[in-house]
Amino acid sequence: MTWNSAELIPPAIVPPAPVEFSVLDAAVPADLAAWRVQWSGWPDREIMAHPDFVRRFARPGDRVLAAAARTTRGGVLYPFILRPLAAEPWASDRKEWDVTTPYGYGGAFAWNAAPEEAEAFWSRFNRWARSHDVVTSFARLSLFPDQLLPFDGDVVVNSPNVVRRLDLGDEELWNDYAPKVRQNVRRARSRGCSLLVDAEGARLDEFLKVYTATMTRRNAASYYFFPREFFEALLHDLKGHCAFFHVVHEDKVVSSLLQKKFDAAGQHVEVLNAGIGNYNAERYVERFLNRLAPLRPTDLLVLAFVRDGEELSQGGGNVLLRNSQLAVTAWTAINRVFTKSGEASLVDHYKQVYAPGSPALAQMKAEFAKLGAYAREHDIRVTLAMVPDIHTLTDYPLGFVHDIFARVARDNGFAYIDLLPAFRSHDAERSALAGDDNRFVA
Repeated sequence: MTWNSAELIPPAIVPPAPVEFSVLDAAVPADLAAWRVQWSGWPDREIMAHPDFVRRFARPGDRVLAAAARTTRGGVLYPFILRPLAAEPWASDRKEWDVTTPYGYGGAFAWNAAPEEAEAFWSRFNRWARSHDVVTSFARLSLFPDQLLPFDGDVVVNSPNVVRRLDLGDEELWNDYAPKVRQNVRRARSRGCSLLVDAEGARLDEFLKVYTATMTRRNAASYYFFPREFFEALLHDLKGHCAFFHVVHEDKVVSSLLQKKFDAAGQHVEVLNAGIGNYNAERYVERFLNRLAPLRPTDLLVLAFVRDGEELSQGGGNVLLRNSQLAVTAWTAINRVFTKSGEASLVDHYKQVYAPGSPALAQMKAEFAKLGAYAREHDIRVTLAMVPDIHTLTDYPLGFVHDIFARVARDNGFAYIDLLPAFRSHDAERSALAGDDNRFVA
């Protein structure tokens, strides 16, 4: 829109202005104080009209301003950023200015303003704009017309917006959501997810990881990667008017060596360790599909072990021993020491487990097929990393098991990594992974 259109309200016939009009400059302490007073007197107090919000989006050389008016029973507040055209490479010799609203939704916010007062406001604003060489203007208008004066310019509907009413009772609001949404919320709650309101920024580091990873995944423009200082400034300058809403899983964020390596490489990834030791493929795949899928991962890393195809009893013993890495490692060592055929017996056992047509192999393949189908449907990348039995690495006798897992990975579209060569290059006694400690990492 251009502001040099004198025909909108010819100066000669401008009606008497029943408003007190002024343009406030956030760089002038008295104007800044007046802006805050005007904002505080507005019943809606939209945060995107607050001066400490608007100036977060100004560049060096820009001016943070607001056209304000007091009407008989209310007021008008139009925050904007005045930008020099000379800052653009194609207009370096120009003296004119451009007006734009800050990030979010803006416009000439008004309350208790009569039609003639609206007309008078735009008349005064147009005269100010012409006298200050303003030649263009852009505003992304508030979604709520009752908050605004009718805009004095061309209005184009660019795209739809989703608006969620909050002025309903709890039960009415809950029932207004689609059944699928309510089901997802109930599942998330039952699996340890909860909402945390953080008005102090206590978990800002965790928010920034999710925020940056999301912007990266969505291929957002560089403008939308707001730095830490931006959020710290909002917390300081708008204390009491902003908060972070975190959904946390069991009130903790799980970190790992993988997380540290990603961070060190400058890659914005959040790593969740979703595995339980001594689980087989059936257990950890079903656990992911039934309990952890709501975490919506983009990648899954399955650390598979040779016994992942075994059938495990569902009952007996206590929970510590059923899932204990120490118990499994001890069983393996005892079997090798006190059984004459130790290693040969173990190899024979796994040949039976992974024999063509065996029920155990069929079950494992079915579970990985389920995981593969879910991953394809939800655009999740899956990597299967095969962890060897480290007790005999030199003349490794279980390579046939690795071959089976490689074929399963290929059949389901998973990336496959065999960790045997890496383990052979390290002393097994000093290995960070012992026995069959399998993990499922999202």
